[in-house]
Amino acid sequence: MKITNHPIIYNKSAAVPTFTEYRDFVMDENNEKLLYRMDTCSFRHDLCFDDVVNFLECKYPEKDNVEFWVHACSIGEETHSFAAQLDSSLGEGASKYYPIHSRDINSNCINKAKNPLYKFRSYEFSHANFQLRNGVDAYYDLVEKGYCYELRKPKDKIRAVVEFKQADIFEDYKNIRPHRAVLAARNFWQYLNTDSAILLAYKLAKHFDNTCVLIIGDCDREAGIPAILEKFNFKESSSVSNVFEKISNSLPGLKDLGLFYPIRRFLQAYEYEQLSVLSKCVYNISKFFR
Repeated sequence: MKITNHPIIYNKSAAVPTFTEYRDFVMDENNEKLLYRMDTCSFRHDLCFDDVVNFLECKYPEKDNVEFWVHACSIGEETHSFAAQLDSSLGEGASKYYPIHSRDINSNCINKAKNPLYKFRSYEFSHANFQLRNGVDAYYDLVEKGYCYELRKPKDKIRAVVEFKQADIFEDYKNIRPHRAVLAARNFWQYLNTDSAILLAYKLAKHFDNTCVLIIGDCDREAGIPAILEKFNFKESSSVSNVFEKISNSLPGLKDLGLFYPIRRFLQAYEYEQLSVLSKCVYNISKFFR
């Protein structure tokens, strides 16, 4: 996930494998400001994974392929959660959602995701068992049993349907198909400043048509992201919390969005930068004759 253009340093001590839950963070170059955290877990409680799959099946009843993306995936626990849930709920019918394209801006996270070993704490294990119709054992091999946790490795059958790459969502969104796509971009928006959060929502809204779905998290909700998404024609599902549908192929004009003037000017400047040199010339000439 892109937070800032400033140089960053990593919390090296937290990145050392310890057979505990994965907790890590990135600071700025002066080690003074937290840029973002990479804490993650399996089957995070702010999403009912089984309900999400049922929702997607209602939205995409056809057998045609649906692109499934996870951004800010950290070390892949949530990506493998989605993979396991799809298989558990749909069996062979899950194939239309594969492969799951999983991305994170942090190369250390991607390296760990490609060689996954997860600590299931007791609450994760119970929630996963509640969600998965076949139980945790069907999708994760037990490596070590400890006090209030189990160290588990995803089975090959769910590792085979996901692919991990390093990427920045602010640019990589262009690689997501704008039709029949699901993007889980969860629990990182709170680390963005207001301009960046609005810009990302704007980019996704312009890119996606009304067959696409965006999934966020409770941390994003607490940061006020739903209100931003709603301005750009994303509407939260009435049946599944944190799941938003794009409801229109078009967007209101920037003047009609009800944004504060500085933010509107910020988006106008972004749009201008996307124009070709010739288009900029035509645009500037037209402004002269207004």
